[in-house]
Amino acid sequence: MMNVMLLTAVLAQLSDVSVQAQGRRAGGEWELAITGKGRSLPDESVVGLRFRRIVNRAEWPGREIETRALDRAWGRSASVDRGSFHHRERLAAPGPVEVQLSLHRNEEAPPETLTKILRVASVPDLLAALRADAKRMGRALEEARALLDEVAAGKGRAVRDRLDRARAAAQEEASSSLFSATADLLDRFLADLDGASAERVSAVTGERFGFDAARASLEGIGEIAARERQLALVGEAAWVAHEIARLAESGDARKWARAEPALGKGLKALEEASRAGRSDEMALLLANLEMSYSLASSRLGCTPSASPEWEKLQHELIRGAALLEESIRDGS
Repeated sequence: MMNVMLLTAVLAQLSDVSVQAQGRRAGGEWELAITGKGRSLPDESVVGLRFRRIVNRAEWPGREIETRALDRAWGRSASVDRGSFHHRERLAAPGPVEVQLSLHRNEEAPPETLTKILRVASVPDLLAALRADAKRMGRALEEARALLDEVAAGKGRAVRDRLDRARAAAQEEASSSLFSATADLLDRFLADLDGASAERVSAVTGERFGFDAARASLEGIGEIAARERQLALVGEAAWVAHEIARLAESGDARKWARAEPALGKGLKALEEASRAGRSDEMALLLANLEMSYSLASSRLGCTPSASPEWEKLQHELIRGAALLEESIRDGS
């Protein structure tokens, strides 16, 4: 299961290569600028970059939400000059991506690789995208309910075009939306409606299709959508917590001063985005996050033993985020 902080890095031989990435909005798309540096990168060599989208998926009957990379990938390449390479990738969505770097030193040996999960958007930008995706998914669920009623009333042929359009939209959202698990299940639900019969086995539940069961499964898909929203909020809170701790414990006052305004904006965006339907656990997580942000400047340059309050707070933040993520994924 993927950690909410999305900081996993798998290294194989390219151990001295450091990778930095910066995402930004670029018109209606997103641009991810990637820079790699390391002594193991020979000048005039070519580094391969293999990208995969990170998505959520859920299955019946457990309905646990899992986060993983899509099987589909696309490749790019970048030339090394003076021990570094640079690449800019345009993306249609602000969610994180997996990037695998590879370098062939000779044709007989396997490539040396480095795999990272990279953020694409700032916290405020991702939460703005989350709001937009939530509205779009809400409309998609309403359309699915209407289509279910019409197919159940024997009007399946009359709504065929609407079914086709709804499925095409769901398939696109399943690989790009922050509600990708919901979209994937919605596509399967619509496939059930398209071939509705007493003999059909549901693509959602794996059981015999029936209209009453279909209504129940659609309600379950809506519940998964609500959990995906909460999962995204917890993930952003956990990332902010990690960044605050990393910068404060670095002891670099200049780095903290540069990052502090953006982290403050991220906290404000989280507070606003999580206001509706906020659980007690989420409220506690945000309160601890605000406290961590307030104490960070005083933590600069201190040893752990000199700041027991800070160490206790970081432990509570990490534990709280992990427990909340687990409960959201499991639906408990």
